[in-house]
Amino acid sequence: VSNQRNVALLQKGLKISMDLQRAVVSEGIGILEGKLIQSAGDFRYAILERLDDTSELIFSQPQSLYKLAKFLVKAHVNSDKWIGISAKPFILGIKSSRTMRAYFVGLQCSQVGEIQRNEFGRSFKLAASKIDADIKVEYIIILFLE
Repeated sequence: VSNQRNVALLQKGLKISMDLQRAVVSEGIGILEGKLIQSAGDFRYAILERLDDTSELIFSQPQSLYKLAKFLVKAHVNSDKWIGISAKPFILGIKSSRTMRAYFVGLQCSQVGEIQRNEFGRSFKLAASKIDADIKVEYIIILFLE
């Protein structure tokens, strides 16, 4: 009975993981095809807007927003578009109509094997203090401005 339960939980977790990956790829392709990534001088950004309820629920989570940002950066780095002097930091944000908040993650643009230093921590903390926003550190490499 315990083993069957473990298998059922594993299958459920695998389905959730696959659904998340499909959502990341689908939204990522939409961003790439829609050319929604903007340049702002020293960095690039995209803001997710007008999402359906399910997508908004998914990408309002720090891990999911980070996975999408990482997918977009890797797509550009692997196509040799964001390398060398074209390798600018990338910020991905979402405006949540559900929580009435905006969420942001920032990633450095690095190639495979490069040591990645994320300088967003200081910048996000400064921005948060100036606008009286909360900042949450999810992982050392993920800073999530809310």
